[in-house]
Amino acid sequence: MAKTKKDFQSEKSRAAILTATRGLISKHGFNGTTIDKVAAEAGLSKGSIFWHFENKENLFRAVVEGLRNSLLEGLLEGLSDGLSAKEKIVLMLDNYASQIEKDCSGCIDITVLIIEMVETNPHMADELRDLFEQLTGYLAVILDEGKKQGEIDATLDSRMTAYAIVGNLEGLTVQYYLNRNKIQYGRLMEAYKNLVLNGLFSA
Repeated sequence: MAKTKKDFQSEKSRAAILTATRGLISKHGFNGTTIDKVAAEAGLSKGSIFWHFENKENLFRAVVEGLRNSLLEGLLEGLSDGLSAKEKIVLMLDNYASQIEKDCSGCIDITVLIIEMVETNPHMADELRDLFEQLTGYLAVILDEGKKQGEIDATLDSRMTAYAIVGNLEGLTVQYYLNRNKIQYGRLMEAYKNLVLNGLFSA
């Protein structure tokens, strides 16, 4: 069925609400972002926001889902079964660098929100944490593949190594965000890739 003018307007309003919410959360956090502020920023009524999302938590979930999908799709771009474990890890790290250079604030927003939610809304913190769990899971699978193929030491703890890599990536992102006038993220990632690859594939 073809979309009607009303459908297009609804999609436009929904996108405006999500954009406004993300910008406000980035500035004020979850607790500092109110429906009144979102309505004013989006140029819409509170009723319109509740019609689309029912409540603030559902709106927050939609923002997080958008960030999650964008980041994961970017990270997994180009990955295929025909690549070695080393090639997959290099590609994922390169994809991550591209994502950060394109939208550094998105990754920072997620990290800051997790810290805020852990203390004020543990349930929502778990939903945010799922993003990093997914990324950790993908990396752990790749590391296990590398162990089976003899590329990586068979005694390596794949899960803990994946957690360490993801944690380091968060730290790199914070360093870049704080020092964007001094650091090129591509060069920072190259240095990190050398550390990771030399450690995993030194044999």
